[in-house]
Amino acid sequence: MAKEEKTFFGKVKSFFRASPENPQSNLANPSSWFIDWIGGSTSNSGVEVNQDSSLTLAAVWACNRVIAESIASIPLNVYRRTPTGKELATDHPLFYLLHNEPNEKQTSFQWRETAQTHVNLTGNAYTLIERKSNGEVVKLPYTEKQDWTVRTKNNQIYYFLNGIPVYPDDVFHLPGLSLNGLTGLSTIGYAREAIGLGLATQIFGNKFFGNGARLSGVLEHPATLSDQAYARLQNSWSNSNSGLENAHKTKILEEGMKYTQLSVSPEEAQFILTRKFNVNDICRIFRVPPHMVADLEKSAFSNIEQQSIDFVTHTIRPWAVRWEQEINRKLFKVSERGQYFAEFNLEGLLRGDAQSRAEFYNKLFQMGSISPNEIRTKENMNTYEGGDQRFVQLNMIPVEQTKDYYKTQNNNPENGN
Repeated sequence: MAKEEKTFFGKVKSFFRASPENPQSNLANPSSWFIDWIGGSTSNSGVEVNQDSSLTLAAVWACNRVIAESIASIPLNVYRRTPTGKELATDHPLFYLLHNEPNEKQTSFQWRETAQTHVNLTGNAYTLIERKSNGEVVKLPYTEKQDWTVRTKNNQIYYFLNGIPVYPDDVFHLPGLSLNGLTGLSTIGYAREAIGLGLATQIFGNKFFGNGARLSGVLEHPATLSDQAYARLQNSWSNSNSGLENAHKTKILEEGMKYTQLSVSPEEAQFILTRKFNVNDICRIFRVPPHMVADLEKSAFSNIEQQSIDFVTHTIRPWAVRWEQEINRKLFKVSERGQYFAEFNLEGLLRGDAQSRAEFYNKLFQMGSISPNEIRTKENMNTYEGGDQRFVQLNMIPVEQTKDYYKTQNNNPENGN
């Protein structure tokens, strides 16, 4: 065995060298990981769909932004388990990394927003993990050129950063929906046709207005034009009719020419309806309520709050669980697992309006389940001395005690018994 193959990195490289089980891919026969890496191909609408082009579609940009910014803005804390529940572990090194600054170039918001954007579009997000010799995480470094390659074989996952193998334990990997349970599926790849249709209608609309809001047609001439006359006519017609500034201007045709419009109107082609449907289609893919991307056609003040709560429950919460479980699995030392854990605080997104919160707190307070200071903390208000005491009402007793109560009353001489 060569000297290189005795090391971990050498073994990984040799493991993936060309063989009957793992033939070397090329441009004529690309591997599936390469297709996923480039992020897309041409859709049936004829439009190239990839990570950059998909973000030029307003619905994709908006859906990605609302998910990424939501995940990035929710407080991410490290907790310590206690006999009575949990408490903030502000003294743990991971608390500062996750809550404030994972590396010297990014805030926690920026790091989470970027990672969530990657996983929203490509199905996967990766970050290196920098540790001390004792396993303690000291940094989640920012890598300017993140050329990640992931391959799987025999239910094992192998990571390469810029072609260099990386230990799996040193990679914070956030996958999305998956078929193999190891790597996420590319949203752009699987939603290529829906995104391509949106891009195609967007391009059509741009060209429609770019041509002075006039659909295509033909110029008919009673005679045969020379090459020079044909070129002059084509250039003259294009200059005088293209662009919004030329819309609705009077056109002059020479030598008995006439213009015949060929295409149907945008209304007949259901251009506007296609655009509207595509927005809802993109929202379905990302599981974002349309009102959160400014489509209020089917929304009302009576149901927007419930839709927002559904967004937190069915969209943000699954992503939060993915984040939490990967953090707990990869970033805490083995000896700390079970004692410490990371958790998103979703309560702020689920609070509802002031009246609903007041009724909720009042019920918990009357049951003795919550103290005034706990209520004030949840409402981001300062606590006060004596506010940690809990109260219960005295006008109710357990059913089991009613028998003893009435027995005592019946045997009381003062009651005439």
